[in-house]
Amino acid sequence: MNRKYYHYILILFISIPLSGTMTLVFNLMHTGFHFETIVNWLQSWVVAFPVAYCVALIIVPNARKLVDKINWKP
Repeated sequence: MNRKYYHYILILFISIPLSGTMTLVFNLMHTGFHFETIVNWLQSWVVAFPVAYCVALIIVPNARKLVDKINWKP
């Protein structure tokens, strides 16, 4: 695979479990575990995943620049 897509695929693999876990926890906190939990979770995840992906595309490069500015001592 072309190396230029590395950044986008990395963000994708970070966003999927992060948004899935967060939406599941929030759904369980607010509604508890019942028959419709999975349906509610999938509905909220469908909205949360694209938001998390877009936000991560903006935050990760900026965070990388900030961390690179830190004078790390060996």
